[in-house]
Amino acid sequence: MTRPRRVTITEVARTAGVSVATVSRAVRGFDNVSPDLAAHVRAVAAQLGYRANQHASHLRTGNARAVNLLVPRINKPYYAEIIAGTEAALSDEGYDTFVSVVGDDHYLDRALDQAGPHGRVDGIILVDLAISPRIATQVAAWNGAVVTAGIVIDGYPSVTVDDVRIGELATNHLLELGHERIALAQGKPHSPDRLSSAERRRIGFENAMRAAGREPDPELISIVPFSIEGGITAATAMIGRLHRPTAVFCMGDEIAFGVWRTFGMLGFRLPRDCSIIGVDDSTLADFTGLSTVHQPVSNIGAEAAHLLLDELRGTRTVDHLVLPVELVARASTTALRR
Repeated sequence: MTRPRRVTITEVARTAGVSVATVSRAVRGFDNVSPDLAAHVRAVAAQLGYRANQHASHLRTGNARAVNLLVPRINKPYYAEIIAGTEAALSDEGYDTFVSVVGDDHYLDRALDQAGPHGRVDGIILVDLAISPRIATQVAAWNGAVVTAGIVIDGYPSVTVDDVRIGELATNHLLELGHERIALAQGKPHSPDRLSSAERRRIGFENAMRAAGREPDPELISIVPFSIEGGITAATAMIGRLHRPTAVFCMGDEIAFGVWRTFGMLGFRLPRDCSIIGVDDSTLADFTGLSTVHQPVSNIGAEAAHLLLDELRGTRTVDHLVLPVELVARASTTALRR
């Protein structure tokens, strides 16, 4: 007799049009989901026949039934969403999630040492972490499953978004509104020795500009941290230019908020004097009316978890997943006033 296939939390999220983290909160009755949205999610879950395994994380079958999620930081909404998506998907399958903040090779050494080789966790997920050749050798020697999220490392299954497409979507949106002097607030790459998501987004920006017959102006490009403070730094540099930009593509919503705040404090009428677009589609982006490029952040974590589980079961059929992104136009971008 064939065992019926179990509906996953990712399928419910996709059908309901919400994130994996939202499904997890709704079916568990958390109060940080609106009643209407929670009712919608639960109705979809019931229709699909989904049931959360409330007791699975307490079961043991001889394996550790635990996964170590390694992230560069946790005090950012982006990483909080990835953690939520990963935890929800793993909990659904009876696995515990341990989160380790890994700032450099020293901390990564410690995390790998604690992970094994004595079965403390069954697998690890590396999120946006560049690894040195020495660490790569250590990871390869570790007797467990390894998946990466947000980055691609040869030899390991991975989940990413199309960062080049993000750059193209944001830039083409501004170009279609008539903007030509478009500034770029680029996030600093996590590591100088690999092509980061920020650099891929810059490629998309340059591709779109040149396809429109516009050469990117190096004077309008700032490389700053992925933070509000980084946006303030970028905006301050832009204001000092003789010919200021009429639009800014910010590689993260937090950078965009910093640019927006600085321009607003200096008396700019936004978006009339300058259009601003970010990346992520964070909760605050919707609340403030920030145009942005949506990336399914919690689903990155969930899909990484599913890849890891498939690796553990020996059922993995794909090496690399690229999740879709989409433009979300709101009030912070408008047509150029001539």
